[in-house]
Amino acid sequence: MVYGVLEVSIREARKLKEHGIGKMDPYVVLQLGPQTNRTKVCKNGGRDPKWKDEFQFDVLDSMNPVLSMKIYNSEVGKDEELGKVDINFGDMAARGRVIDGWYAVDRGEKNFD
Repeated sequence: MVYGVLEVSIREARKLKEHGIGKMDPYVVLQLGPQTNRTKVCKNGGRDPKWKDEFQFDVLDSMNPVLSMKIYNSEVGKDEELGKVDINFGDMAARGRVIDGWYAVDRGEKNFD
């Protein structure tokens, strides 16, 4: 049963760690339960890519209220994961809050300043 709708806007990232030769072509993959969306590739976006992508996800009663986002660099062959962030929106959803903010990306050991 659908509990509500989560609206997500992806606008920009800052200070991604440069890697490889040439400018990076980043994009973001978003996942909520079984639903997946992705931004357009920001061609030559480099360390500070910008997007104007918006998505809607159905929020189900039985769903874990965590939106997962992974940033990738589009490359010939296999795309490289640059980092990820998980956002728990359970409390926000219960109150119908709008959150406009920045989220720190887990870079593992190698990819962000």
